[in-house]
Amino acid sequence: VNDVLLGQAIASLPPNRREVILLSYFLGKNDPQIGELLHLAPNTIRYRRQTTLERLKKILEALGHEK
Repeated sequence: VNDVLLGQAIASLPPNRREVILLSYFLGKNDPQIGELLHLAPNTIRYRRQTTLERLKKILEALGHEK
């Protein structure tokens, strides 16, 4: 992660949420692939990704990250 604040925000996530974000956005895996790796349903992965993105947005806003 090249952006320091983004890296800090991602590092602050719980491990199970961080895994989904890293696998999805940094390794280019889709929901079924991530689900297979983590032994979870694709719908669970989708939910975790969506809620984690919302959480990351709030963290970044609190850290004063520019849009």
